Amino acid sequence: MELNKNNNLQAASKIINKILNVDNILCFGERSLTSSRDSVFQKTALIQNRAYYHLMVISETEVKDILQLQNEVNGQLDQSLAISLLVHTEDEIAHALSNDSRFFHKIFQRADQMYLQSRFSRLSCNSPAAEPANVLMIWQDHYQKAVAFHESAGILLGIDDNSASLNLIIQSLEHASTGLLQACLDYQPKHSDLNYVLPICNILSSQLENIFPCKTLKGENHFQLSEDPFTVFFLHQQCVEWIKAARQVVEQARHAGHM
Repeated sequence: MELNKNNNLQAASKIINKILNVDNILCFGERSLTSSRDSVFQKTALIQNRAYYHLMVISETEVKDILQLQNEVNGQLDQSLAISLLVHTEDEIAHALSNDSRFFHKIFQRADQMYLQSRFSRLSCNSPAAEPANVLMIWQDHYQKAVAFHESAGILLGIDDNSASLNLIIQSLEHASTGLLQACLDYQPKHSDLNYVLPICNILSSQLENIFPCKTLKGENHFQLSEDPFTVFFLHQQCVEWIKAARQVVEQARHAGHM
């Protein structure tokens, strides 16, 4: 199993290196997905084993569209393998480490290093980051805004304004997901696009992914948006479930002394 992981990550690293001028690649999360299909109409049962990895890429190359880059990399990988990417510059990470970012401290202390330029040795992390004192205030602020946007979306649903309601649902989830990442990981995402942010949140709880699951391993259609009234109504219902699940994750982290 470990050999397969190494092979998978080496394949991903080579593809990323072809696209970006990479200094460092670290793997800070992974999960295995197994699906099976069987019926009386099939000769044999179909079993699929797939792997999904979260990678931190350090590069001085400016990445304007992280989702496009992620899809480009995934498009060149084997169908049984997919990745999600966080891309930061050396200066951004050095600044975060100097400010005692728990997220980057844990990554540099615990993540598996998949690629390292010989000249790249500036970033180091030897001591645990201090716990920020205002994480609950940050979460409460985002949570209250998420609830307010969700409630406003419900009002507009009642008068069949699906476009405006959808926009409010998106803003609600953006606040909930951003607040969750800041409170539990001490991480401020560079982009607010839900297709980018929600997979990062899935690191914290499988319950979150169960509410908005990836439609494919590659995740290209992770969060499809439509102004169809039935779709908007469904998203409105799922939105409140996601907010509740996020709140539960925060409460569990608080009781466990992780924040």
